[in-house]
Amino acid sequence: MIPLKDNKDLVWLYVSIDSKEENWKKGIEKNKVIGINLWAEGAWKAPICTDYGVNAIPRYFLIDKEGKFYDSTPPRASYNEGKDLIKVLEAALGEANK
Repeated sequence: MIPLKDNKDLVWLYVSIDSKEENWKKGIEKNKVIGINLWAEGAWKAPICTDYGVNAIPRYFLIDKEGKFYDSTPPRASYNEGKDLIKVLEAALGEANK
């Protein structure tokens, strides 16, 4: 099992499409969201939504160090206590460390 906590090869990136920047900032503080947090101005019309086909929230992607999509539909963390997602993350990290 590859340790995920504090793994330098794993980055949690969150992109908010809140309509107001202040709502996004309040959400980060309230929910103690760790990782890299970005705000996509323009909500559903923001390029990140239109370019990557984001039509529901939350939307998950696994992207490798070269910016290539490893998995565009990984399992949700809430499904199966996150066990399926952990398997996918471990597989992705295993390939990255070859």
